Amino acid sequence: MSLLRLPLVVGAAAIYHLCATAPAQSATNEQVRGSSNETMHKLETQGALFCLQIICWSGPLAETVSTLSFYFPDDSVPLVIRSLRGPYHPEPPSLLFVIAGTLSILGGLLRLVSYRTLGQFFTFQLSLRKSHALVTTGPYAYVRHPSYIGFLIWYIGMFAMHYSPDSWIRGSGVLSFQVVRWAIWAWAGFFVVGLSATLRRMPEEDRMLKRAFGKDWERWAERVRYRLVPGVY
Repeated sequence: MSLLRLPLVVGAAAIYHLCATAPAQSATNEQVRGSSNETMHKLETQGALFCLQIICWSGPLAETVSTLSFYFPDDSVPLVIRSLRGPYHPEPPSLLFVIAGTLSILGGLLRLVSYRTLGQFFTFQLSLRKSHALVTTGPYAYVRHPSYIGFLIWYIGMFAMHYSPDSWIRGSGVLSFQVVRWAIWAWAGFFVVGLSATLRRMPEEDRMLKRAFGKDWERWAERVRYRLVPGVY
């Protein structure tokens, strides 16, 4: 495996770690009583994000150790690492791998920019904070929920990178282990559940902000009509 892969592999995992860490915490009296979907979202953020962090770091760390082991004498590398590092490929990663990894990092950066733009108003729970303001600048000048599309882009890029034909996961033989296959299915399941919750949560957020800011929100919604992708949705 080429060392050129590691910045993308580790970078995408590090970006997710930051994206899965709440930028701000809201007080209980600031949280809006939402639907059953909001209750499920709260449970998801409490447990699923931590599980995803473990899954998303496991592969990159294993690939990093395996890749670096090629640059040490075989007799100094533990047998378990040698048996799982896959074939040696000194050539640069494929174009698909590079595009997927770059897409993942860019998606994560979009979510982090959304965190920074909203500042203290960005919480994982549906909340109206003290002195809450309607933010319409930065990525919020183009879509109403940029952090969600950033997260989805990260997820798609990460999945495509790790399951491209020249990925370590597919070349190392770890897919022969049942626990690895379970982890992959869990990762895919989290994506489906997260996507479903996101699509249901966006209208709730819009209704909350419309109640709070009235005409200001309506003028913003007229100017920024799309929730996720400009011109599409």
